[in-house]
Amino acid sequence: MRALGQVWLAAVVVLGVAGCRPALSPAGQQVTVVDGAPVDCKRLGAVSASAQGGHGEQVKVDAATIELRNNAAELGADVVQLESQKEEGQLIKLSGVAFQCAGAEPGK
Repeated sequence: MRALGQVWLAAVVVLGVAGCRPALSPAGQQVTVVDGAPVDCKRLGAVSASAQGGHGEQVKVDAATIELRNNAAELGADVVQLESQKEEGQLIKLSGVAFQCAGAEPGK
């Protein structure tokens, strides 16, 4: 009976850790994160994302970046310019601007 309890506990831990990280959507996979403003791209709007937890700062940054890419993709973007990254205790906040660069008309 004890072995069954250990298996159940292991399953809960694995599912709990897996559930902390958002999945990158197929459209989000097409979004590139850049530091500077892209040239000859159409600005689509502001996007933001956040992640929290005690799994380490890089894990939180990665999770927030996935969310940011997914949010930009929902606007039709293929590029997101990262404007800020703030840490507030266990919370990481990212904000940026979504752009459509593929097929964009210059000056728009």
